[in-house]
Amino acid sequence: MNAAQVNIAEHSCIMCSGVSLVESVETENFPFGDDEFLISVDVPVVSCSDCGFSFTDSRAEAIRHDAACRHQGLLTPDRMREIRAVYDMDRRQFATAFKIGHASLERWENRKLFISGQSSYYLTALADKEVGLKLIASAETINVFPVQSNVIHIDFSALRSSSERFAKALERRELFSLKRNNG
Repeated sequence: MNAAQVNIAEHSCIMCSGVSLVESVETENFPFGDDEFLISVDVPVVSCSDCGFSFTDSRAEAIRHDAACRHQGLLTPDRMREIRAVYDMDRRQFATAFKIGHASLERWENRKLFISGQSSYYLTALADKEVGLKLIASAETINVFPVQSNVIHIDFSALRSSSERFAKALERRELFSLKRNNG
């Protein structure tokens, strides 16, 4: 039994307070999306033998969420955690390393929000640790200097070899000034 499962022997019915709870697996169809596409899933259902009341719990919600993710071609929360585990990073470290909002990552992993297609694609690329480590290394070679008034100075010297034209521009002007939006 995993941590998400509930031991029904320890609980009573919320309707009649009876303790004769039985768990079964039932196929459920639920509409999803604007076109209300019917997704079929097998979910655990808890029923009270005393009063006949039946309900599903968080396990069924997780199954529905994951089925909706697969229907949309998105990563499931479990797969996101597996990708993060490749780097042996906690959520905050992973979010910081790969420039992902920590709160967004938490919502995706805890099934509070569907991941966007773009973010799903990005995390799928990060499943290859070599790709992720290259991203981290390239981010570290772009030096950001302290802010002076409303100008941010960035040294893109690590990108010099990417094109001759860019290298010549850097020779003429070593630092680029980017105006910060003071909005």
